Amino acid sequence: VDIDLTPWDRSHFVSRKHAVIFCDDGKWMIKGEEKARNPTKVDSVRVGCGTGKPLTSGVKVEFADIHFHYHQKEPP
Repeated sequence: VDIDLTPWDRSHFVSRKHAVIFCDDGKWMIKGEEKARNPTKVDSVRVGCGTGKPLTSGVKVEFADIHFHYHQKEPP
């Protein structure tokens, strides 16, 4: 998935290849990209480019200077 975050905050910039969000065995995960200049963080903890960190609803995700909260709808 390629997500452009520019429309949400034009005063900050983040590379388009900053992190990868993926689904592994039904769980959403995030991992940093090896060549990213700035770290990807989940709840202020740096995420490496290894196997990935699980995303749970309500966590704060940081891509360089852009911060947001991840929310996931519960299945019906």
